[in-house]
Amino acid sequence: MMMRKGIPAILLLGMMFIPLAHSCSADSVIKNDKAGIVIGNNNFKYEIEGDGRNLCFMDKATGLDYFYADSVSHCAYVMQNGIKYHSTSLSFNNDLLKSNLAAQE
Repeated sequence: MMMRKGIPAILLLGMMFIPLAHSCSADSVIKNDKAGIVIGNNNFKYEIEGDGRNLCFMDKATGLDYFYADSVSHCAYVMQNGIKYHSTSLSFNNDLLKSNLAAQE
């Protein structure tokens, strides 16, 4: 199990599970209209599309989006034997975010 800032992430058979309840100081985690999720509080908004692509990570005080509009990034990836595997789909159920991973093409 990997730990980063108190958020446990478990990688198992090409899927990543991240328990989100009370672990990332977010006031809400909701499904968005793009089959993804929005994580946020009074300070930030992090939106992920259903295919695992990052849509925005916005500072609500300044309105600054920290993701570049001209490039694609994914909410999760791992490297194994020089091959990058990134998120290809998301699901959210019972405070558990599940991300399927596949080799980058």
